[in-house]
Amino acid sequence: SYNRAELYSGKALDFDGVNDYVDVPYLDSLANTGVSSTFSFYFNVDTITGSIVFAEQRKAASKRYVVWYDHANTRLQLYLNSVSSVINFPLTETNQWFYFTGVVDGSTAKMYINGELIGSTSYAPFESNVDFYLGTYDGASGYFYNGKMSNAKIFNTALTATQVADLYNNP
Repeated sequence: SYNRAELYSGKALDFDGVNDYVDVPYLDSLANTGVSSTFSFYFNVDTITGSIVFAEQRKAASKRYVVWYDHANTRLQLYLNSVSSVINFPLTETNQWFYFTGVVDGSTAKMYINGELIGSTSYAPFESNVDFYLGTYDGASGYFYNGKMSNAKIFNTALTATQVADLYNNP
């Protein structure tokens, strides 16, 4: 068994929905107390027949930032620490590229799809020294992403709506 995502470095990462994920080191600051950051990537879902996780940061079950697909309700969610801190985007299409951007400023999160603001929410701050993964939930314990991901970027500042639109319009 091998991790296909690592073999495609420099191209779109192709996750098979079974066991592929990327462990991203040194991202302790994303969504921590008072820390501003932005996380973005292009994605193209192969199948959406079950819950899948695009990206997750966690230290404990109650302290996490998750971009995932809620199969029961056919929507992409940005989940931050609590059920009340969720932003939803209806997602029913496969084999189509979308551009996700999550912006956090230490207390408020915003989700953009294709450069357009979908929603915002307040959230409880995270702890430091967390783990960050692309394509899985809780360090490969399940909910693997099935599709392609490209151009993943992390910024140490909360980008403005104009900057997010520029990233989408000028990849």
